[in-house]
Amino acid sequence: MNNSVSPKHFIFFFLIAAMHLAAIVAGSGAEMVVTFTKPFLLIALLIVFSRLTRNRKNIQIKFVFAALIFSWFGDVTLLFQEMNPNYFLIGLVCFLLAHLAYVISFKLRTKSGISNSLPYKEEPAGILRKHPWLIFLFLGYAAIILSITYHGLGDMLVPVIVYMCVILMMGLTALNRFGKVSSISFKEVFAGAIFFMLSDSLLAINKFSQPIPSASFLIMFTYILAQYLIVKGMLDEGQWKEIITKTGVPEIIKGEILEEGDPEITSAEKKP
Repeated sequence: MNNSVSPKHFIFFFLIAAMHLAAIVAGSGAEMVVTFTKPFLLIALLIVFSRLTRNRKNIQIKFVFAALIFSWFGDVTLLFQEMNPNYFLIGLVCFLLAHLAYVISFKLRTKSGISNSLPYKEEPAGILRKHPWLIFLFLGYAAIILSITYHGLGDMLVPVIVYMCVILMMGLTALNRFGKVSSISFKEVFAGAIFFMLSDSLLAINKFSQPIPSASFLIMFTYILAQYLIVKGMLDEGQWKEIITKTGVPEIIKGEILEEGDPEITSAEKKP
């Protein structure tokens, strides 16, 4: 039994991503391809996520959807930032909302097919409670990026600081999933969060400090990888089997994946 959603579901997304990145590398003469393909990146992810979660009805799924939709709006608005600087601020707000939606989705436990009123077994303490010093690693990283970009921020200082706080919260929440979800889901989502932070850091340095060689390619490559890993990780979390014990209490079995075609799990089933 596989323990992860197959990458084959993302072929359409990979093709669009390859076209987009190739157009960026091509440079002059391929701007139309870059502009045309960018909005379809998140549309492709939304299609995959929608298809693979069509039988799951829980609030966690809705927040992942919200994050992808806000990200799509952010992608589109940033296409027009050269025409009007206000579009950059609008895009910043869109991605801020996307990060908040991801934060909430990371904190929610998947409950597909199980009544929300039933009690779950007590979750283990988060890694941040056990090792709070990890928070200072994130704060130190943020301080470094802020020190690099500070003199170029101008009127954008406050919005950027607010945005940095939210994306740090997203990264820390992804880290705090450790031990609460399957290993593959944790690794994918946390790696995605780190790549998202890296992408935004490259964007900030390139825009507010000094030009970075191949900035457009690096920003989009890390961004595409981030969104893919987060979506795949959330799909892998959602595939955990949820069964009901004889006492009627849901029990999450880590590492066991409900594959397409597996029979419905009934209240009478219990792991041997």
